[in-house]
Amino acid sequence: MNIAKANRDMNKLFHENGFTGKDCIIAVLDTAVGDVGKMRSHIEHADSYRVDDKNTDDHGSFISGLLYDWAPDATLLSYCVFPDGKGNMATTNKALEDVIKRAKADPDHQYFVNMSLAGNVGKDYVSPVIAKMHTLIQQLNAARVPVYVAAGNDGSEQLYIYPSRFQEPVCITAANANGSVASYSTWHDQTDFIEIGSEIVGITRF
Repeated sequence: MNIAKANRDMNKLFHENGFTGKDCIIAVLDTAVGDVGKMRSHIEHADSYRVDDKNTDDHGSFISGLLYDWAPDATLLSYCVFPDGKGNMATTNKALEDVIKRAKADPDHQYFVNMSLAGNVGKDYVSPVIAKMHTLIQQLNAARVPVYVAAGNDGSEQLYIYPSRFQEPVCITAANANGSVASYSTWHDQTDFIEIGSEIVGITRF
């Protein structure tokens, strides 16, 4: 199967039928999103972090560009959960709390959460901060906010990766364009979808 071609065909069909992300807000929990390219006017920042000499990774911009391709009329709400380039679960939880607050106060918009992040902390290990993340994801689902997460990037088949090991989020595993398994991606029995994750052309500042 050619996933890249299937995506192009679906993307065209979605837009022709009016599915463009109108009245949707996609919270991107990632590195700081750069105000770049065609998505510039659709980006809002939920925090004070910007792409600068401390937050130089452009993964958030890349992910946001892909989301924009599918939902060009949506608002992309940037949360930097890698302050100063370092991942922080407590910061991630604060972002999730903020999304819950916004979604409950704004019923006229459909909220989504995208978390392209994963952490392997060991088998059956649940710290208080991880347990809180699980509760927040459950609260988001209860508030009608779907949460999309990456399965992980360690190339193994295991259920130790957070937040993908939780049942509630939509878990996505990476594939090559031809549908074969991406060597770096994690696979486990909480996977919900497979999507292309290799050789993708996207937006960055560089």
